[in-house]
Amino acid sequence: MRFFSSSCRTLIPTYKVAVVGSGPSAFYTAYHVLSKKPETFNVTVDFFEKLPTPFGLSRYGVAPDHPEVKNCEDYLRTMMKDSPVRFFGNVTVGKDITLGELEQSYHSICLAYGVDNDNSLDIPGSDSPQVIPARQFVNWYNGYPTDFKPPNLEGIEDVTIIGNGNVALDVARVLLAPIDHWKPTDISEDALEVLRGSTVKNVNIVARRGLLESAFTTKEIRELLDLSKKGIKFIPIEESLWEDFVPSINKLDRPNKRKFTTIQKHLNQQIEHPQKTWSLQYMKSPKEFVTENGKLAKTIFTKNELVEGKVVAQDEQIEVKNELVILSIGYRGSSIAGMERYFLDRESRLQNKGGRVKPGYYTSGWIKNGPKGIIASTMMDSFDTGFNMLEDLNNGEYLQGEKADITEKLPNAVTWDQWLKLDDFELKQGEAKGKSRDKVNNIEKMLEIVNS
Repeated sequence: MRFFSSSCRTLIPTYKVAVVGSGPSAFYTAYHVLSKKPETFNVTVDFFEKLPTPFGLSRYGVAPDHPEVKNCEDYLRTMMKDSPVRFFGNVTVGKDITLGELEQSYHSICLAYGVDNDNSLDIPGSDSPQVIPARQFVNWYNGYPTDFKPPNLEGIEDVTIIGNGNVALDVARVLLAPIDHWKPTDISEDALEVLRGSTVKNVNIVARRGLLESAFTTKEIRELLDLSKKGIKFIPIEESLWEDFVPSINKLDRPNKRKFTTIQKHLNQQIEHPQKTWSLQYMKSPKEFVTENGKLAKTIFTKNELVEGKVVAQDEQIEVKNELVILSIGYRGSSIAGMERYFLDRESRLQNKGGRVKPGYYTSGWIKNGPKGIIASTMMDSFDTGFNMLEDLNNGEYLQGEKADITEKLPNAVTWDQWLKLDDFELKQGEAKGKSRDKVNNIEKMLEIVNS
């Protein structure tokens, strides 16, 4: 059955779209669908979000000192003001409402709920409480509502971060930058309190591959290197690795050339009495996390060699002193109930072609492509999903059903107007503390505020 707009003299069908998730990939997809739809039909969009708060990765994944990246949230704010869009927070699809129920109410369903599990290492000592996933650490300092209890940083001097993507560098910056750097940001108050008592003196960022495979971007490495202005010293890359690599720099593509010339300019920092130090280490794979007297003491690494592009472990081993290890080795997605047959476990994503999963079903973001890419690259990829959804609607390819509004079955859902109460509360609390925002990191407290 098609819905028709009562405001039009001609009968123009209105198609209902459900988007599961409300992060960048979700609202970029919806934005494209709403802004690029043809004049031959109308579209409404409903977002279903498991948390009471919108914005997903933008709110909880972006580093607190990168507020400019959060400007992408304006897409969703604008849609909520000017478009036929609704928000239903505090709703877990697959639990509070099933995909089968959504099918009865919507013509198209876009799954954009991201990834929420961590990759792990199956090596001795990996179950130590001082070996923690980067995602949980990031959630903690970004105020994600979680029961995760980070280690007390008092008494910890050396930290090893395994992996060297942008998340790893964000974590390093949180541990290294002085407390005054974080005070004005929306970093969680819990994190600020722990960082005030931190005794961390050195952070080692370790990767199993070589320099050319460095996963961080120029912007991220520049921000770490610029901490030299605040007495944070960069320990030069292992001399033999760097000397072998230097002749290749001028042959690299522009992004990589810029990345490594940025590092090159900072190799000879002169800081006589550094407050803290950090390093980039390469060609090492963790073999064991060693505990002594009940506490993590060191990590044993195996030295690697690249043979025809593949990592080959060598006999030589290296010990690195550390009392805390943070694993920044990627994420794993999971299937939503009802989509198991379309989920590719090895790739941590939904099987799809251009965002199409099966008739009437679409996907965007990390659950579409696997956990890779930054918010900026998410936009165009999400637009592709939106384009294909519009093409299918235009061709009459959509989910059948009565299309009755089933959102009345969600009495505990948080609406956009309710979220604005929480938004206003956080902004005012932040202003009182000299911060951009003071996030509420407890779901019960969130619901208390939105229902007041």
